[in-house]
Amino acid sequence: MEKKLENGKYFQVTSHNQLLVITLNRPEVKNAFNAEMIQEIITLFQMIDKQISDLMKTYKLIILKSSGDVFCAGADLNWMKEMKNFSLKENETDAKNLEKLFRSIRDSSLPVIGLIQGGCFGGGVGIAAACDIVFAKEKTATFCLSEIKLGLVPAVISPYVIAKMGVSQFKFFALSGETFSASRAMQLGLVHGVIDDQDWENNLILKIEKMFQNLPTRAMQSIKNLSNTMEKTLFTDAIVDYTTKLIANVRLGAEAQEGMSALLEKRKPLWPN
Repeated sequence: MEKKLENGKYFQVTSHNQLLVITLNRPEVKNAFNAEMIQEIITLFQMIDKQISDLMKTYKLIILKSSGDVFCAGADLNWMKEMKNFSLKENETDAKNLEKLFRSIRDSSLPVIGLIQGGCFGGGVGIAAACDIVFAKEKTATFCLSEIKLGLVPAVISPYVIAKMGVSQFKFFALSGETFSASRAMQLGLVHGVIDDQDWENNLILKIEKMFQNLPTRAMQSIKNLSNTMEKTLFTDAIVDYTTKLIANVRLGAEAQEGMSALLEKRKPLWPN
């Protein structure tokens, strides 16, 4: 007998007719993730794929959203404090697990629709990019590849973001750390729809249900597999190995150490020459 999908420490699982709804639930820290939260979400998506034959009888899609006013602020400060002192091997292990988080969303057997409200920064952009379809709230959703501001590199999320916005736009936003709006994110291909509605989440879920209710589930699954296969050059083992080793080495460098220290100490970084 398969284990029932249940709420975790950092997420909630509910349903709305044919939609399986996963809600990131750490609003007190802006839904920033730590190692435990990452593993919980990976395990949840692994359970979904293991039970997919039964789940497809009930659900067509996964809705991935978050509680509170911020979608995801990226890395949790306490987790960042820990990783600042990680060895190279510990950093590589940590980065590989983060990549598994994004991969579990991207490779989920059911299509995943992300609903973005408020800030979506750093690794939060990676979560959005790993979703198949993304809707954002026009007046509040903002996006930022913020790693450069800490002397870090958006390495692990890069294949996912590049698959959506292309190399040129990724390069600009990764180098500049510029914040961009939901409308700009839609122009870039990271977002597929921008909603201006006070009760946007409930109304959007109803709209999504109506949009997909008469479409065959297995055909949608095949389209997702087809699309993922077509962009497979961005998701090879060699790319994963490169990106995870890159961020592991960068974290140990003087710039990243100063950037993380400055964030934790709530001051401006003094970049080393």
